[in-house]
Amino acid sequence: MLGLVVAGALALALAALVAWLVDTTRDAWRMQAVLAGMPGPKPLPLLGNLLELFTSQDKFWATVVGLMQRHAPTFCFWLGPWPFVVITDPRDYEHVMNSARFNDKSTWYPLARVALGTGLITLSGKVWRRHRRAIGPSLHQHVLVQNVEVFRRKAIELSHMMTRAARSAQPVDILEYCNMVSMDSVCETMLSADLSSDAAALGRFVEQTTNAARMVTYRVCHPWLLWDSLYARTSAGREAARMEADTDTFIDHIVSKWRQHSVRPDATPEVHDQGVVAQEQPGAKGACRPRSLLEHALATQGLADLLTAREWREEAKAMVVAGQGTVAHCLSFALLLLAMHPEEQRRLQQELDDVFGADPQRAVTEHELPHLQRMERVILETLRLFPLVPVFGRDCVEDTVLPSGPRVPRGAQLFMFSFHTQRDPAWFPDPLRFDPDRFLPDQVRGRPPLSFAAFSAGPRSCIGQRYAIMYLKTVLSTVLRRYEVHRAPGDTRTVADLPVEIGVILSLDGGFPVTVSERGEFPPTALPAASRHLN
Repeated sequence: MLGLVVAGALALALAALVAWLVDTTRDAWRMQAVLAGMPGPKPLPLLGNLLELFTSQDKFWATVVGLMQRHAPTFCFWLGPWPFVVITDPRDYEHVMNSARFNDKSTWYPLARVALGTGLITLSGKVWRRHRRAIGPSLHQHVLVQNVEVFRRKAIELSHMMTRAARSAQPVDILEYCNMVSMDSVCETMLSADLSSDAAALGRFVEQTTNAARMVTYRVCHPWLLWDSLYARTSAGREAARMEADTDTFIDHIVSKWRQHSVRPDATPEVHDQGVVAQEQPGAKGACRPRSLLEHALATQGLADLLTAREWREEAKAMVVAGQGTVAHCLSFALLLLAMHPEEQRRLQQELDDVFGADPQRAVTEHELPHLQRMERVILETLRLFPLVPVFGRDCVEDTVLPSGPRVPRGAQLFMFSFHTQRDPAWFPDPLRFDPDRFLPDQVRGRPPLSFAAFSAGPRSCIGQRYAIMYLKTVLSTVLRRYEVHRAPGDTRTVADLPVEIGVILSLDGGFPVTVSERGEFPPTALPAASRHLN
């Protein structure tokens, strides 16, 4: 009897496999007929162009850029029976990004869940729309301005780290500093989690998320590991599962601290079953603190019940991991580029002196931030050269004709390679020159809207864009009134020489080395309670 059951199960499994192979093959033939004339590397039977990606991680980005240089502006790349249509024309970006028909992220985005969890970034369809509706109100401008004081305190912490760097006169990897203060800032503003005593845990978490992001590239470089069932049985898959578990443990720790803070007796909050507060909370010394972004979302009428407790936890993970990584890297790229271009650093510091006056200790408030126009251009030019998310993927859910001419069949994956577009001399002459004035209004008007797409666009544009700009302006305006950054001794690299690497976000192989000096003789601002990074 048992033998019959096993035989029946095997027969059903075999029938399902055959049906899947038939459907996949039929779809592949249909798509191949449409894409036959599109440029791209010649695919092999069954494998497609998988072997093109079979390379080491340190060469992966160069391999991708090489494909772009050979086949852009539009070409097709096959991973087995699945076609990826890579586009670089900003008119095509508008057609895809601004249309609700192409809202669903590529089916390959789940590869990033080991680092980012199951939140807004990786979700699609009705689930994504529900999450967006729940999170969106907490990132409105009137909510975000309450966080400027937190940003300022974290900027002062960074200033004290830079004091040590200036006194040592030795090169430092500025990303290490930016990672710590950005993680602190994100945890406090998004979850009201005070991590003052958890420096070691913070460091481990940053390291774990960095390694988890690199595992995404590792799988792409070893195409047979793209199948989850096989990957889970490898040592790399087990290591990724361990890192994901460690990351989840840290997030649970943060959420636990947040809930403890939210239900203090002296806060008299209205508590939902997720541990949510419905009013401002006293701080450690009795002063009211603003709600965190997650508290604001959960305390808003009708939003708390949109997601389950587990879904809120996943959004907390996505907020922390994506928020910390992006602002830390953008800050590091900006400081490195300013170190490489001292004349632009002087122009920016002149704007800071004009706005804030001669007192380098004057506190930044939300009222000064809109006046920092050159600083905003510096940030945008940094993201033009080094978009933290250099590729955006969408499912092509119906046959479509791109404005540039090519036809793309239903079932293909559409990948928009903004890294290439933002370095295209058609839109940005002398594209590797660092020139913030490219973002003066008259310059912007002369380009297609999505020739710069660092924040994506349309319904799936970056929900944290305003948070990031506000944070970066606050931190840069605080530290650059006190310090100057310079190239590390012997570093003569240009933008073209910087060794880009990709995990979930863009980074540099070898870090972000700079030296630091003080602008003038003045006493450092007293550091608020959390000074553990200097110990």
